This record gives sequence, structure tokens and C-alpha cells, in this order.
Amino acid sequence: MFAIFRTTLGTPRQTWLTFLWVVVSLCWTTQTIVVVDAEQFVQSALIAERSQRLVAAEAAARFVPTGAGEAYTVVGDFRAAVASGSVARATPLALATAYMATPFGARLSLSMEAVAAFRAMHAGDLQEQIVRRDREGQLLLEMSVANGDLRSVEVVLDAETHRVLREVLSFPSIGRVEIERLSQSVPAFVPSRRPGVLLATVRLPAGEALEKAELRARLVLGHSGMDMKSPIRVSRTPKGVRIESGSLPADQQSRLAARLAAIVLVQTGFRVAAMPNQTAPELRPVRIGLQQWLDRNFRDPATRESFCPHLFQSLDTLHHRVVLLVQLAQRYADPETPLSAKARDMLQQLVDLHYRRLRAEMNDARVWLAPLSGAVHVVTDTADAPPMLLSRAPHLLDRVTTFEHLVNTTMRQRDLLPADQERTNAEFADLWQTLYGPLPTRR
Repeated sequence: MFAIFRTTLGTPRQTWLTFLWVVVSLCWTTQTIVVVDAEQFVQSALIAERSQRLVAAEAAARFVPTGAGEAYTVVGDFRAAVASGSVARATPLALATAYMATPFGARLSLSMEAVAAFRAMHAGDLQEQIVRRDREGQLLLEMSVANGDLRSVEVVLDAETHRVLREVLSFPSIGRVEIERLSQSVPAFVPSRRPGVLLATVRLPAGEALEKAELRARLVLGHSGMDMKSPIRVSRTPKGVRIESGSLPADQQSRLAARLAAIVLVQTGFRVAAMPNQTAPELRPVRIGLQQWLDRNFRDPATRESFCPHLFQSLDTLHHRVVLLVQLAQRYADPETPLSAKARDMLQQLVDLHYRRLRAEMNDARVWLAPLSGAVHVVTDTADAPPMLLSRAPHLLDRVTTFEHLVNTTMRQRDLLPADQERTNAEFADLWQTLYGPLPTRR
């Protein structure tokens, strides 16, 4: 190598200087592409992040538009600033829409949770590599996709702690969002008092505080019984919990709103517009049927007239109770968002509350079905909620819906045949066993 340099460059002094420059340059190289299993790397970073309390990072975010337009900086959580509209005049609607639709707009900034969700969303269409920056003690994860508004993501992490220090989101047709921890920020990210810089400091409540506020609100709704009388929407924003409904009577709205307003971080949005809590048309009970069977089994006209309405009402109530459990199962089934011990205890209180009501409603339906199905031989119900009740809820809803279809079909007939009674008995037994399990087998 020395002979080549000497032949090419001339004098020994020039040769030595050039050789020294090459050696120093090679030693000064700070970026190395690392061949690492990206999935394993992201999972390791996730574990490291979850071992610490995840809160909103103190960060500065800079938006650089594509083409014409002026860049600006936001001090605080860019996600919350965009969601709250505090930078609406400076932020293109296209960016606000595109950003909030990504995993990075739906989770805390500078979080590996968003990175993992982005990778899962684009599995099979993702190009990625990891670059090691030895001099800075950092790792750079570069990801790109061929489709969508968000085409590339760069995430800089501390090589030792795997804490996210910076992320750059590129929306080619809109602009670029650069977010960096203030403790790690470079001068370009320190906002000045010149035009084009917006100070929008937004402090978000901690995730655990939001979880507890939502669960407290759900407990209030459960104790009031209003969630069974009207569709009530429970949603989360970065700043709090929102409860909405449009069909509660005015007097009930005011009482419920007052109880919910006493919970920190909870807001209500009750409207006058009707949102009736009705059963699907195909499940609505028929008004007449089994006339011969009714005449034969109920001599008292008042009892005969009230039997069908009471039966249908008990099944409708049962259906809506199980729907609430399914909604809870969907809301709290994500292992990506583990609950604290206190929040999990509150969730169990909520499940226990709904189970106590469900237990009474199941037995009420069993009583009203007895003339139609005969005695149903099943295990005894339990005082405590069955284990894994939430995970069973979707299957339980399927069984309830199937049973309602069967009863409606049967009630359209003029008379009840023995085969109809056997089928009704067996279907209700299956429904009961879905919740409590089968009868023990005899040996």
C-alpha cells in the first residue's frame, strides 16, 4: 500500500502525509451499518422502555413543509398540539390528518410503541436498516415504505439505554416532522423569538391517570344503568376522557353529567338528538305467535298477554349486557397497554359489577323461558364472576344472538311442537354453558 502511495503521490513527505490522512479518516468514521435482526432490536427496546414509567417526553418538534411555506417549531408534545388545534393556522390540514392517522399520532411521542406499531402495520412492505453511530453513542433505525402518506421514519436511540432521542417522519407530498428530546436537542431545535416559531407548550396527563379516569367514568355509567338505556360513547384524547350520548332524557343527562364532571380529566358531550338503543331489526321480537300454545297454557288473559313482552324484554336486556362486556373485552384486550395494579383492580370491579347484573338477567331469562323450553338442566350459577369472563364475551354474544333468532323463529308459528321445545331447551343450555361451563360427566 505504501509503495502504491509513493508511486502515485511523489515525494516521501507527501506520501506520509497522505497515508496519515487516510488512516485518520478511517479511524474517524463514526457510522457503521449493523446487520442486526430489526425485530429483536425493536423488542429489546420495547422491553427497556416498558421497564421504566412511560410519560410524555419534554421535546421540541419542527415541521418543515414541502415546497412553499414556512417551517415552525413547537415546544411540547407535537401530537397534542396538532390534536388540540393550537397550531391549526400554521399546520396544513393534510399534515394534521395524515399525522394523526399514523401510529406516531396515536401514541406518545418518542416512544418505541409507535415504532413497533408502524412496523406491524407495514409488515412485508418495509425496508429497514440499523446504523451504529459510535462517536455519539447512538443507533439509527431507518424504515421506509412504498405506499401511504408517511413514507420514511428515522429513529435515533441511545445505544446503551435504547431510549428514543429523536424521530424524523417524512411525508413527501406534505413535509417533514422532526421531534427531539429537549435534553438531547441541538441548536437548530431550540426555538427563537423570530417569526415562524410557535410556542405551544402542552403538558399531557400521564397514561395511568387517563386509564383511572376512564375506568371511574365506566363505573359511574355501570352503577347508573344508563349504559343499558342509551348508546354511550367513551373515547380518549391525549388530554382526557370524553363521554357522549344523544338519547338520554334531559333530567337524566344533567344528573349523570354532574357525577361524571366530578371525575378529573372527564368531559361530557350529551346532545338532544335521538340515538335510540334498539336491537337490530332481525332480532326484534315478533308481536304475535304461538297463539294456540298460549291459549292452552295460560288461562288468565292478563298473563297470556304479558308473557311474550316479558320474555322478549328479558332477552333484549341480556343481549345488551353482553354487548357491554364485549366492548370492555375489545377495549382492554391489547397487551401493548398493560394496566397498573390499581387500574386493573378498578377494571375487575367493573367486570364484577356487570357480572352481578348479568347473573340476575340470565336467571330472569331462564324463568321466562321455562314454559317454552321446559326445565333446563345446567350447572349452578356462581356468585363470583367466572374466570376469563371478558375473553368469553364475544362467543357468549354469538350464542345469545343465535338463541334470539331461534326464539323469534319459534314465536312466528301458531303452535309449539315437541321438537321446538327440545331445540329451545338445548340452545339455552349451550348459552348457559358458554358462561358457566358444562355439567360434570357422570362416571
